[in-house]
Amino acid sequence: MVRGGGANGAWRGRRRPATEPRNKMNATVQISGNAHIAHAGISGAPGRVTRVTRVTRAVPQADTRTPVYLLGTSTSSARFAGSLGLPYAYAHQINPAGTVAALEAYRNAFEPSAWLDHPYTIVAPTVIVADSDERAQWLARGFAAGRLLVRTEDRFPLFPTAEEAGRRSFAPEGERFIRERLDPQFIGGPGTVRDRLTELVKHSGADELMALTMVSDHEARVRSYELLAELVRS
Repeated sequence: MVRGGGANGAWRGRRRPATEPRNKMNATVQISGNAHIAHAGISGAPGRVTRVTRVTRAVPQADTRTPVYLLGTSTSSARFAGSLGLPYAYAHQINPAGTVAALEAYRNAFEPSAWLDHPYTIVAPTVIVADSDERAQWLARGFAAGRLLVRTEDRFPLFPTAEEAGRRSFAPEGERFIRERLDPQFIGGPGTVRDRLTELVKHSGADELMALTMVSDHEARVRSYELLAELVRS
């Protein structure tokens, strides 16, 4: 999957729309044989970033045709993936409001390639399933509170556990931030999550779902996946 992951990985396959000035961003992606190479360069405004270049080379095991996916959060990344004929994964956990539009843009831009002869989409939401809606919301609060702390603290903090988040109080704008991060995701008891995931697939037409379960408690995280697996099988 072409996605962020460290200083170099954050630049893999990244590209801006053709309508943006060329001195802002230009990127090319070359995919051939068993080697996948992405190169990007960027110039910033005066007094800020002047130029950043990152080159990443990944060489899979010999004689292996490694699947390549492009992960994005916008219609521009979706169109880019479609133009390359690659499968497209959309990060619903980052930008839930753009899911349907991005997948539609991808399908409209899709051109068959040596990798894929038809569009293929993955949607990656946050999914936390517990035995009740209340329990799931409580488990999710640690992750959402951590997202808030990243924005408000000078250092990069460890995300709090659900217990730690429950002991903290936030200003009204902080509580609003937390709710805005949790409400579009898929958090609740089995019935709640099943109904909402069904609606997501119906409206987006996603071929596959990738569940991200940001829960600090290992047993609760495993339990969430067990309950989700039961939903899929039922």
